[in-house]
Amino acid sequence: MDATYLLKLLKEIQDVMAQNRDYLIDLDRVVGDGDLGLTMSDGFSAAYRAAKESGETDAGRLLYTAGKAMSTAVPSTMGTLMASGIMEGGKAIAGKGEIGTGELSQFLTGFANGIQKRGKCRLGDRTVLDAADAGAKRAEEAFACGKDMKAILDAAVEGAKDGVE
Repeated sequence: MDATYLLKLLKEIQDVMAQNRDYLIDLDRVVGDGDLGLTMSDGFSAAYRAAKESGETDAGRLLYTAGKAMSTAVPSTMGTLMASGIMEGGKAIAGKGEIGTGELSQFLTGFANGIQKRGKCRLGDRTVLDAADAGAKRAEEAFACGKDMKAILDAAVEGAKDGVE
């Protein structure tokens, strides 16, 4: 995944968050203040715009730039955690023009570390960290077994689902 691919991915995430804005608001009203849809929609929109305007070709720096823009646009709890994860993940792969299987695993581990550091949370606290960390660990295991990109992503998704449980 090079910078061009990452921009397409960020655009897709922006669009998905915008399409699901009201749904996320409704979900968050049950246990929170109802701002999750706004946070994710506005945050990923800012992330995509900043990454696109940056002209950056280094995958890590492009993601760091996206996370930084998100942190400024949506300083809510979830916005800050997601932004911190993206920034830390970007730092983990700085200097890379492309994200391969190893860099994907490093990014996901950095993402979880960013959430943990900023949120001052621990595994088992029943936070988003439990899902992010489990996903990252499964991705690392799949990478260590020589799996391809799709298998690593599938492993990360399954790990995250298990972490939620």
